[in-house]
Amino acid sequence: MILWSAMGTDDSLPDDVTTLQAMLRAERVARLAAEAEAQAGTLLIEKLKLTIKKLRHEQFGPSSERGALLDQLELQLANLEENAA
Repeated sequence: MILWSAMGTDDSLPDDVTTLQAMLRAERVARLAAEAEAQAGTLLIEKLKLTIKKLRHEQFGPSSERGALLDQLELQLANLEENAA
């Protein structure tokens, strides 16, 4: 069976169609959840980049509170980008 060999070398797949369909549905749900999580991470990264950019370009001089917030956001961004890679 060509389709089966393309899926991998797992010989423990069930023979009945109903169970195979259930497994396929579960795999699709897991894939969609992983894709949604990755997209949410990407959106958070972009939001943090924009927030950092806005804080860097504020008209009013830097304050220690803003500087601490900026450092915290940059650290969070670095962590998210590392985890996304």
